[in-house]
Amino acid sequence: MPHILSRKTSYNPLPQHTLRQTPNDILVDTKKHNPKTVGNIVISGKKSFVSDITSALNLLLEKDPKNWEFVQKNLTEILESEHSGVTCEEGIFKFKNKPYNSKWIASVLIHESWHIEYFLTGEPYDGEEAERRCMEKQNEFLALVGYKKINIEKLLKTKYWEVDYEERDW
Repeated sequence: MPHILSRKTSYNPLPQHTLRQTPNDILVDTKKHNPKTVGNIVISGKKSFVSDITSALNLLLEKDPKNWEFVQKNLTEILESEHSGVTCEEGIFKFKNKPYNSKWIASVLIHESWHIEYFLTGEPYDGEEAERRCMEKQNEFLALVGYKKINIEKLLKTKYWEVDYEERDW
């Protein structure tokens, strides 16, 4: 079974057996909601979720082709879920459907793609320093599209990455 980032992982990549197992998650019934492919990424969820993710990916393609390619390289699937988290070795991002705008969603896709990139290249991909690096990349995009940047230091103080997957409300 794939693994998901959580507080039980380390700053440094660990042997696969030491990582937390992905919990059984409630995903939308894809038999009722046809998945859509945008570039190389399969998006599964309710129609509104698929539309929101598609809009974010289209924004990336229009405003930041380099990050579009980067996201396409690292993410394989984006699934509507009850909680948000990324499975690095498979490139699967489970994302809670909330009323986010396209700029924010696109920035989150960049953030999660960096976690995957760091994992695949053997760099630290979890923990405070990895979150800082991912948020810095996210802020670069937010600045490019004229959206309010993340207060990285304030957000790091929350240690949000330590919240168990099942308890995440984002």
